[in-house]
Amino acid sequence: MLNPPTLWITINPCDLHDPIAQVFAGEQIDLDKFQSMLGPSKEKRAEHVAADLYAAAKFFHFTIHTVLETLFGVSVSGQKAVSTVGIFGQVSAYFGIVESQA
Repeated sequence: MLNPPTLWITINPCDLHDPIAQVFAGEQIDLDKFQSMLGPSKEKRAEHVAADLYAAAKFFHFTIHTVLETLFGVSVSGQKAVSTVGIFGQVSAYFGIVESQA
């Protein structure tokens, strides 16, 4: 009905070392005064995310939602999607597939 997709992308955010994922995992990080050299080591950051799978899923959902809304102008609420003008113009249709790993 709306033709095949003209843009095909894969968004694969890395949750192991992202400070936002660490906040979702319960770490007390002030993102307004964030310094990458402070805070837990890379091993501890990976442990925090691996120990809290809900935080990893919440980070993924937050990142995808932010990319869709900020870059593409697509706002999704429940079963309803609203499109405004994004970086590529107005999106007439989109679909998203989530592939789970293990």
